[in-house]
Amino acid sequence: MLRPTVRSVTGLRLFYAALVALSLMLGKYCLASTPEPAVVTIDRTPAVTLVVSPLPDNPAADRELISARDAFEKHQLRNLASARDRFRSAYADYPLAGYVEYWWLLANLAQGTAFGSTNAADFSAFLAAQPDGVLAESLRKEWLRALGKLERWDLFAPEFQRLNVDDADLTCHQWRYRIGQGDRSAFGEVRAFWNTARPASDACYEVFDQLRAGQRISAESAWSRVRKLLEDNQIADARRSAALIDKLPPTFERLTASIGLNPAAYVEKQKPLANSRASIELYLYALNRLARSDAGKAAAALSRWSADLPAADREYAWTQVGFLAAMQHDTSALAWFGNAGSFPLNDIQASWKARAALRAGDWTAVRAAIGAMSRAERREPAWRYWLARAETAAGNEPGAAKLREALARENNFYGLLAAEDAGLPAEPNWKGWKPSPAELASIAQRPAIQRALLLYRLDLKSEGLREWQFAIRDMNDQQ
Repeated sequence: MLRPTVRSVTGLRLFYAALVALSLMLGKYCLASTPEPAVVTIDRTPAVTLVVSPLPDNPAADRELISARDAFEKHQLRNLASARDRFRSAYADYPLAGYVEYWWLLANLAQGTAFGSTNAADFSAFLAAQPDGVLAESLRKEWLRALGKLERWDLFAPEFQRLNVDDADLTCHQWRYRIGQGDRSAFGEVRAFWNTARPASDACYEVFDQLRAGQRISAESAWSRVRKLLEDNQIADARRSAALIDKLPPTFERLTASIGLNPAAYVEKQKPLANSRASIELYLYALNRLARSDAGKAAAALSRWSADLPAADREYAWTQVGFLAAMQHDTSALAWFGNAGSFPLNDIQASWKARAALRAGDWTAVRAAIGAMSRAERREPAWRYWLARAETAAGNEPGAAKLREALARENNFYGLLAAEDAGLPAEPNWKGWKPSPAELASIAQRPAIQRALLLYRLDLKSEGLREWQFAIRDMNDQQ
């Protein structure tokens, strides 16, 4: 029974991979510069014919744009400035004229952050002219980064309010500004960010230093952050965070480096010292590194010294070993998860525990693993389907039927499986939805779509992809 299960999941991935490949192949023809509309046919049945009115040809501007791009990549600021002047005068109406201005601003900013202050009017003018495009989003971030380093808060503060993306470095600059203005509420936001254990920039560590000086960072929260960073292999951040801990052993940085090179040697020679938090964290880091390549060896090492670890740390270690073993399809993964007792699992760990339980045919463990997931994760179609199977195995057929019936009404892979299990298979709708000519024209007339197509035509694939992704990011499925 389990072999078809593994094949089903793998088949789903292959199915979607095939769709992606097909879309890329079709994209090749949709994006090609051809005067004739392309008609895609499947089994000789005509599909929708997409006719996009081509942008007016401007070979001279095209060539100038490519030259400007080369100047930008080669850091030729003089050539780039000349190209900028030509596009401001002769090619101001060219759809990609903004790219030349953008490259000129970025190239000069890369030469020195002071440019962001002395030429603030140029940045402001560009952002005012293109407030919502992908270039504005990118340029605003880089300009704010420079302004934060320069502490030009008069320019930084109003422009930060226009930022529409999450950027930890810029947020930390904003905290620096607010704390300098006496805004004590910023400290709570900084502490919350510290506890997430996300990698941080120099600006963030300036704020962390202020938290530490004000005794707003406890040793426990610091070690918790260090553990999470080491777990994610963010070694530089882990060391920098550990440096904020009082009485940190001077060998800590050197030992993290040696563990990274040979974790097996460390766990063979060292035992965790229950009275030293640094010793425990280094040992857990070594176990984690070893388990990534050989969960069995890590489990053997942990068994040897598990009694020397505090209970919570021991359970954490077994959770990590079980999780990494499940990823390696180790048949002992479920047993090692069991050694962790009731240690709380995050969604990724719980999902791998559920997979290990499926491979072992342990429906009780499947049910428990899905129950350990967050509500949002449990709502995923895959886990609702497997929970229904687990409820059936547990003799709770009414509960299983309720799950299957709800899932069978959804148009996804597991919805089809649930409908089949419930005896409610539906005839697939092979016709699908076809956009009207007006709907096609509406999308084709969007400036971001036109820019993307023109960039692809000029073989500027990276820029074209960014424009395309930005253009469709708020679209619904039909669009």
